[in-house]
Amino acid sequence: MLGFWLLLTSKLRNANPISDDTRRMSKSAYLRIGELLVSEGLLTPEQLEEALSWRSRTKSRFGEVLTELGFVREENVIAALAKQFDQPMIDLSEFNAKFEAVELVPQQFAIERVCLPLWTDEMGLHVAISDPLDIPTIDELSSMSKLRVNVHLATPTDIKRAINRSYSAGASRAPKARHTRRQKDRDQLLELLATVEPYQPEVRKAA
Repeated sequence: MLGFWLLLTSKLRNANPISDDTRRMSKSAYLRIGELLVSEGLLTPEQLEEALSWRSRTKSRFGEVLTELGFVREENVIAALAKQFDQPMIDLSEFNAKFEAVELVPQQFAIERVCLPLWTDEMGLHVAISDPLDIPTIDELSSMSKLRVNVHLATPTDIKRAINRSYSAGASRAPKARHTRRQKDRDQLLELLATVEPYQPEVRKAA
């Protein structure tokens, strides 16, 4: 069992292309997450069976199925995922993503996949998502950013709200940044002109 989780966690953290083995492990992982919620008294065995059946038919995210059916709150699902996969959770209530991260991921992609680029550092691109088993999204984020993806977990509701704030803030910062660069170029040009001596034409005296 330990080997199973080590292999699955490795696939998630390294954002490898999705495979049949990963799909099978993901299905088993959802079952384990459901069982964890059952063991904590947040879900009944009958509700788990219904949720797994519903997810199989709709292909929706497991956490979304649980919350849409009214079985579990989003916060409970995220906490279970964080515990199961040893992934960090992030509070997005007042978080605005860094501009250098936002510009790597189109807003439409972030909205459709419910993911938010947070910041970049020497470890790669940090992203908030609600489902660490969403391998295709993690792979595409890595491909479009050319960086390793580091997953942080947050509820879908918080991610959607943060997307609206962060992309709006990013759009307002971009023109300001361009204006700052233009102003800097202008200042450098003025400094250069100040060092140039004015042209004085030679005046010849009449013979």
